[in-house]
Amino acid sequence: MMAMLEAMGVGFLVAWIGFPALVWLARRSGDPAERCRRLRAAILSTMAIPVLAALAPFWPKGSHPGFGGALTVRLVSPLEVVPFAIPAAPWFVEPFAWLGALWVGLVLWGASCELERWQALQELRRRSKPGPTSLQAHAVCASGELKTRAPSVLLSDHLEWAGAAGLFQPVVILPRGYTGLSTEDLLLILRHEVLHLKRRDPAWGIAERWGAALLAWHPFLTRFRSDLHLAREAAVDSEAAGGDVDSYARLLVDLAERSIPDGDLAWVPMAGSSLEKRILMILDPVSSPPARLIPLVACICALGALAAGGSAAVAEPLGQAVALVGDDSRPGAGFVRFTGDLPPPEELEPRSKADIDECYASARAADPNLVVDTVAHLELDSTGQVRRASIPSSSRVFQACVEGRALGWHFPPPPGVPPPPENATLFVNFPVRRGIGD
Repeated sequence: MMAMLEAMGVGFLVAWIGFPALVWLARRSGDPAERCRRLRAAILSTMAIPVLAALAPFWPKGSHPGFGGALTVRLVSPLEVVPFAIPAAPWFVEPFAWLGALWVGLVLWGASCELERWQALQELRRRSKPGPTSLQAHAVCASGELKTRAPSVLLSDHLEWAGAAGLFQPVVILPRGYTGLSTEDLLLILRHEVLHLKRRDPAWGIAERWGAALLAWHPFLTRFRSDLHLAREAAVDSEAAGGDVDSYARLLVDLAERSIPDGDLAWVPMAGSSLEKRILMILDPVSSPPARLIPLVACICALGALAAGGSAAVAEPLGQAVALVGDDSRPGAGFVRFTGDLPPPEELEPRSKADIDECYASARAADPNLVVDTVAHLELDSTGQVRRASIPSSSRVFQACVEGRALGWHFPPPPGVPPPPENATLFVNFPVRRGIGD
């Protein structure tokens, strides 16, 4: 848990710092639809970076870009090679763990906000009435022209603007006052909302709002949301207007005079979102050369690698014991190195596990309730060959058997550890447990 929180904290910090760079690269595209896609990629990448970092402690040993080192201290010989676990500090005293806990809290907060929006939308749908047959027919015609699923059309007395919603049951909700609009205006409104549904904007809106919740209090968040909303609406406007841009621009002005949309519902309203800029983009579209996608992708990959590498550096790998590894460098003194990946005894000497299991099975034949919970004390020569063994146990049969077989064990130096000098004496201690929990 501690390692995951620290890794999330590192990823959250990297995502927070790198978010402005992603937004700047995404905004370089001149086409509104492409700019909308890239801005969405930026916010989704920002959401995914902490998740990627949280998985770093679970990666296979040696597969992540770690930045580890070794700590060396001088001790008096003979030296001892003792696997042990360093007690972890409580998560609440680690700054990265605090950031990780904050990120988890923001995820839960974003989920609760989306649940509230969904409940508000369900209440709105329940209180709305089905639109007349003519409106349903217009929606079917617009959907057929756009080659997408036809939504249901509802009328509400509690709204003053149109909107599209629904992931699995698409719906367009219109204010009841819209029935007084001309047929041409109604067709433009329905076409606009059906285009939102075709583009899956209600579903994307959930991810956008959730990502915004994770970046709460970020100084660039307000500018990002404004740019994203403008790019989304401009992309729909350019396609919904068709060849009659003057009528469409006039319609936007008429709708804006009715009301400014509220941002609490989980849907996509038609009005709002920098209306003046939208109208200018419709009446006077500006064509600019497309910006290359490679810088944005490279920035996302770089942030992901930085988050993964940083989390691997600060988070203690899960399931690995810290150990002391020593060698006699000169008479009367030695060096001890702290490392995080000392192999267990059965990896250095595969026969140790098999011999212990066989001795335990033999001793258990005489004592079915035998439980072994002891520590093996082995004395090795400089080559790693066991010279003396002491493995105390309540069963003399088990003790005699395993101590005799231990004299045939050989423990080579762990990978990455230089061999001790000639005539050095080493000691290895490791726990021996059998019958516990059977």
